[in-house]
Order: sequence, then structure tokens, then C-alpha cells
Amino acid sequence: MPRRDGLPTNPEMVVEFTTLSRTAYVDAYNRMAEDGLPDAFQDKPLDAMYLDAAKEIILPPGLKDGVTNERLLVTPLVEEDVDAIRDVLGFADTPQATIDNYRGVARQIGSTTLHNGLVIADVLPPEGVVADYTATYPSGRTRHISTFKEKPSKASIAAGKYFAEEVIGEINNPAVYDLTDIIALMGSAAKNGGLFDHLLTFRKVPNLPLNGHESKSFLNAYANTMFEKAMYTSDRLERMRSLGTPEIIIESAQNIYDQAITSYERAQALLDKK
Repeated sequence: MPRRDGLPTNPEMVVEFTTLSRTAYVDAYNRMAEDGLPDAFQDKPLDAMYLDAAKEIILPPGLKDGVTNERLLVTPLVEEDVDAIRDVLGFADTPQATIDNYRGVARQIGSTTLHNGLVIADVLPPEGVVADYTATYPSGRTRHISTFKEKPSKASIAAGKYFAEEVIGEINNPAVYDLTDIIALMGSAAKNGGLFDHLLTFRKVPNLPLNGHESKSFLNAYANTMFEKAMYTSDRLERMRSLGTPEIIIESAQNIYDQAITSYERAQALLDKK
């Protein structure tokens, strides 16, 4: 229901925040790919690529109430997000038509791989991302807003919107743009007493297509994540077998273990060639 004073409601502001975050994501991709998509990004799934933008703020001596860190994460919508809207995130009254629309968008994104000539804005609509903003204070207190967070405060939404706008400005500022890593898009600039960075990279998920052009640091992080996932799943399998867990559940866990091990071995083989 619209406000009587004509000002935007909190849900409307969250939509604006998410739309701005999607613009930051699209602009970061376009800047990275303007001279051709880097080899490390070729044929990787769009839904695994995310934008991480952060700003560290150096406060004047004696100031204890200001923000020391801001961070914006922008990830493409996946079907797991859609599944969680009602049951996990608490939006029980979401119309089925809205759920179906989100699911259709997630499936389109999930079927898209990165390649030269991809017009990312055509496959990533405004409702096709999940944005997450966090501000941290010296005391450790945080202010948080997410696309699907229930009942965020207006102050948190406004802060997230402002930072998303700042991220867009920094991404499109040629003075601070620098492709410093074959797997990462980085930009840095001293601004307002702080340091701004943004990174376009990939979630460490099993079966991520690797082609050997990824940086050594990325491959190391990926291999470590897959190894930890395999060890954790192995422990779960032992417990489930000892407890007589139904075979269908054990088979699912075994599949997760096998994927993690295969992904670890593939990353390790590429590292051995570096």
C-alpha cells in the first residue's frame, strides 16, 4: 500500500537498492569484457559469477560512530534462492505468479555461460540478482540489507542504496580501473578517507569449469574449498551409515562427495602445471 505522504515504502526502496546493485554488476562485467572476455572467464556459468565491492574507511581520531567498512555482494538469482523465499526467508504471502517469474529468471540465468559477445543485460533482468549490503561500525555493530531480508530498516536501505550508487561510480571511473588478476576485476581508489575495491570472480562450487587460465591464487582457494567439502561430507557419510540412514540419502551425500573430490583433483592437476 502506498504511503500517504507519497514517499517510497521500504519494499519499493529495496527494489531500488537491488536494481542499482544489478547495474553495478552489469557495469563491472561490461568494463571487464570491453576488450574481449578474459580467457579465465570463458565458458563459465553466469550464475557462479559474483561481484564483491568493499570500502574501508579511515575514521578521524576520536570518531567512534562512523562506519569503518562497507561491503556489497551481488550474485545472480539461482533456484535455491527462489525455493527459500517462502519457507526460509519468511515471505509466506508471496503470490505464486511472482514465485514462477523468479524461477523462470533463475533458470534462464542458470542456462547461460559466459562468452565473447554475450550481452549480459539481456539475460540478467533487474529481478535477476540478489544484493547484500553490510556496514560495520568500530564497536562491531553492523547495518544490513538484503534483497530478500524481511523488514529491513529504512536507514539500512538508504545506506545500501547510497553505497550501490558509489560502487557504480567507481566501476565506471577510468582513473581507478585496473585489471590486476586474470580471474579478478579489481579497482582501487582513495576516496573520502578510505580505500575502495571491487572484485568480479566465481563462487567455489563443485564442477566449476576450469580451463587452466585461472590465477594460481584462485585455483588454490578452489582446491582448498573442494577438499574441505569432501572431508566434511566424508564425516557425514560415516555418521549416516552408523545411524542406519536410508540409502537414498546416503547416495545423495556420496554424490556430493564424489563431485567435490573430482573438482579438487581437477584444480590440483592445473596447479601442478603452474
